[in-house]
Amino acid sequence: ALRDVEVFDVPGLRGQVLEVRNASPTKQPLIGDSFFVAGVLAVAVSADELQPNATGRVFLVEER
Repeated sequence: ALRDVEVFDVPGLRGQVLEVRNASPTKQPLIGDSFFVAGVLAVAVSADELQPNATGRVFLVEER
């Protein structure tokens, strides 16, 4: 599951904080590179793996 937590807008850039929940019964990788799409300049993740039912955060910086 994925949801927006916060959004920050400044001229030319948008910062987004997303919360990711592992709904799987097994641990899953949280791969920051999978969030790189057109317009995304930087990605960071709060953890490399998420345990079952655990949450993590993804931090994005995008061009506007």
